Amino acid sequence: MMPPRERYQRDLAFKMLVDLLVRELVTCTYTPTELREAVILAAQIHAERYQRPRVVLDPTCAPGEVEFRGPDGARVRNLRVPDED
Repeated sequence: MMPPRERYQRDLAFKMLVDLLVRELVTCTYTPTELREAVILAAQIHAERYQRPRVVLDPTCAPGEVEFRGPDGARVRNLRVPDED
């Protein structure tokens, strides 16, 4: 993972996001604390809405298969795990 300053120089989408946030700070629309809190809250809301299915090792699965369960615990699917070379 690149440090943020290096990513800013190499990743155009990241640079545009940072520049947008800096513009909001310069125009005094938001304080640094408000931006930080808003970004943390946005990340928390995203995590709540888009939880990854948890991996459950199910002894009834065939060798090499993994069972996925959704956030509510309902079975999503069995997935064959590729053999490592």
